[in-house]
Amino acid sequence: IYQWALRNRSDAFNEIWEQRNPEAKATKLREAKAIGAMAKRFSDTTFYHLYYYDFRGRKCPTTASLHEQGSDLARGLLQKETPRTIGERGLFWMFVMLANYWAGDSGRDDGLKTDKIPLQDRFMWAEDNLEIFLSYAESPKVNQGWMKADKPWQFLATCIEVRNAFREENPWDYQSR
Repeated sequence: IYQWALRNRSDAFNEIWEQRNPEAKATKLREAKAIGAMAKRFSDTTFYHLYYYDFRGRKCPTTASLHEQGSDLARGLLQKETPRTIGERGLFWMFVMLANYWAGDSGRDDGLKTDKIPLQDRFMWAEDNLEIFLSYAESPKVNQGWMKADKPWQFLATCIEVRNAFREENPWDYQSR
């Protein structure tokens, strides 16, 4: 999906296409291509990050671009090596993550975005829109609404994980990465 979206200048990369400064646009495009190249190179393999502590004591990865502190694209492409059973609470948090990554209109009278409403309301919002999210996971090239999310790549990755969980007899038995 990443390669298709970049090649077709899709809305998932609006942060690149909407840049007015040509140097900034070139830099963001170069970063997106570098992340894709690294992800392709390490696809289906386990790799580790080397970290260092800066002068303030913050932990930072030395890996360029493809790491969990990177861009939305980098975070959306990464998976953990060891899968974990999500359980009922995990399914709740996956729904909350959908609302957080969407960060758009919640349909409430107060006008709050989905990442600003109470956790239970985020869960209910995601539950109410579950069929739409499953359609994004099934056909992301056709159902492109996921590209309107604040964090489209993490949102799509979560939609895919939720779809995979619901393919199980009991969704909370799903082994997520």
